[in-house]
Formats: sequence, C-alpha cells, structure tokens
Amino acid sequence: VLYIREIAVLYPGTTTNGPASWKDDPEASAILNTAIQIGKSRGVAVIPLFATATEAAPLIVDTAATIGADFLILGASGRGSLAKVLRGNVATQVAASLPDNIQLIIHG
Repeated sequence: VLYIREIAVLYPGTTTNGPASWKDDPEASAILNTAIQIGKSRGVAVIPLFATATEAAPLIVDTAATIGADFLILGASGRGSLAKVLRGNVATQVAASLPDNIQLIIHG
C-alpha cells in the first residue's frame, strides 16, 4: 500500500517539509495501519510504503513498475480528495504512463 503525501512547491528549489515516516503522519498512519490489519485478517502480507512528493503520478507509476504489480488500485483517503484526484490530471497521467501489463482500477 503506497501512501503519498503531496507537498507544495513554494518557489523553485524549495518545498514544504512533510513527515519523514508514515508513523509520524496521523492520516497516513490511520490508513496504513488499517490496511495492515485488514491484510492480517485475510492472510495477505501488506507492505506499507510512504513517500512525500511534489507530483504523485510519476511516483505511483514508478513504484508499481518497480515492485512488479499486476494491479494498481488508485484511490484517495476521502471522497472530496478522490474527486479532486479524478478531476485533476493525476489519474490521467497514471493511466497514460502505466505499463500495459499493469491493470488500473480506480476505487472510490
């Protein structure tokens, strides 16, 4: 499970600092801990991945390809956030860049 905390670029060369670990980010911690517990209850190993980035799409595609994912499920922590993702270009960028052997599922 990959959780990306998008960070703002204030001006070229600088960004806002985000938490260094998912355990230090309350929202990421809640989501990843829930995923871990659901995985345990179903006998599925869950590997929590956390990153901060100025652009989510390239990181999502790179991570899915690097770990050899068969499926990529794209979602967001809240309906409002998911709507922003889907209205924006993240889902479009991911779909355009994702290797053909990885199936894309948008959940929300």
